[in-house]
Amino acid sequence: MDFLKLYTKEGHNSVQGLLKTLVHFVSVICFLSSIILVSV
Repeated sequence: MDFLKLYTKEGHNSVQGLLKTLVHFVSVICFLSSIILVSV
């Protein structure tokens, strides 16, 4: 049971990390595209 709890917690953390990475990636793309639009 402890193992299962640890596994689900680890899975949840990895999903959270993935979402954070995705959000960061999208914000970086938006930032770069805004710089490109300003410079053009």
